[in-house]
Amino acid sequence: MFFINKMKNIVNTIFNYKRTIIFLVIIGDILFFSNTNPSPATLPLMIMGFLLIFTSFYIIFRLGFKLLRLIGFFELHRRWVIEFLAGSFFILIILQALGQLTFKDIAALVPVAIIGYFYYTYISSQKITD
Repeated sequence: MFFINKMKNIVNTIFNYKRTIIFLVIIGDILFFSNTNPSPATLPLMIMGFLLIFTSFYIIFRLGFKLLRLIGFFELHRRWVIEFLAGSFFILIILQALGQLTFKDIAALVPVAIIGYFYYTYISSQKITD
């Protein structure tokens, strides 16, 4: 019984989480990427596509962390982690699309993440003491 109630809570969370925004992003992704040819695309079309991809990743990671919180996991700096993951995937996709993705780019994300995390926690602790 407990497992069934937990699953109902998870399903309700998914369907209640700003359904309109999720629906619009999914429809926007389908319409944009099915009707756009990337070869002769102009710069504004490419920027719109990349923004749609970033928005999709952000929503996916946000829902994932919301589900993890329901199951029992708790992330201390959840918003920062979601933004960093979405941004990282976004940058990797842009570099791959431009043909510039190398192992060095992927390896550079680790120190940036560590420095960013320490900076974020330092700023957060400064806000608490003020």
